[in-house]
Amino acid sequence: MRELIITLIFIGIIATMINVASTLEGKRTPVVNSTVVMVENKDTINCVDVWLTIGAPDKTWVNSVHGIFGIKTKGLQGKFTLKPKQTLSYIPKKGIQGNICFLTTPQQCNGNANGSTIIEFCLNNYNVKIPEAQETVEISCVSGITYIASIDMKGGKGIWTANYAGYDTITHIQNDTFGKNSGNAGVYPYGCDDCDSIASPPVCTIGKNETPQKYAICNIQRNASLNGGTVKISFISKVND
Repeated sequence: MRELIITLIFIGIIATMINVASTLEGKRTPVVNSTVVMVENKDTINCVDVWLTIGAPDKTWVNSVHGIFGIKTKGLQGKFTLKPKQTLSYIPKKGIQGNICFLTTPQQCNGNANGSTIIEFCLNNYNVKIPEAQETVEISCVSGITYIASIDMKGGKGIWTANYAGYDTITHIQNDTFGKNSGNAGVYPYGCDDCDSIASPPVCTIGKNETPQKYAICNIQRNASLNGGTVKISFISKVND
C-alpha cells in the first residue's frame, strides 16, 4: 500500500509539472502566421511566364528565389511558368519584398519604348528592425501597361487600407487599360511616379501620361504584426500594344 501511495503522489507531481509547463508555454509570444503568397494564371488557354525579383537587405529577409514557385535557379531573380488556370502558393519563413512581372522581366522605360507593368509587394516583415513596419502591395503602371492583373487580400489579423477616407478597407485591387487607372486604389497610373502627382516621370511617358490619382491611394498596407491570410496575385490578360 505504501508503494502505491508513493507512486500516486509521484504521478500527481509529474501531472502538476506538465500543467505548469503548459501554462507557461501559453504565456509565450505566439508564433506569427505567415502571409501566404499565391500567383494565379486566369487565362484559360495560354501559359504565362512569370519573373520573381526580390531584395534582401539583411538575413531577416528571404535572400534567394530558389525553391519559390518551383524556381530552380538561385539568386535574386528567377522565372517560372504558370499553366492555364494554374495557381501556385508559397509560405515565406522570413520577410519577403520584391516584385512579380508577367510576360517579361520587369522593364523600365528604354528611351521612348514603354516598360512593363510591375506588381510590387513587401510581406511577412513583422520581424525586421523597422518601427511600425507595414505589409504593402501595389500595381505599378508607371512605365507601361503591358497586362491586366489583380491582387486579392484575404484573411489575416489586420485590415488592408489605402489610409485615406473612403478607402479604409481594401480586399481587391486591379489595374486597367490606358486612361482607366485613375481612381483605382492600389494602382500607380501610367507616368504618375508620385501617385497623385508627377515628379520625375519616366522619359517614355512624358507628355502622354494618365491623370494622377486624386488622392495618395496607390499603396495598400497593413501593420506587419497583423499579418496572415493570403495575398493572391493574378494574371488576367495581356494588353496589346
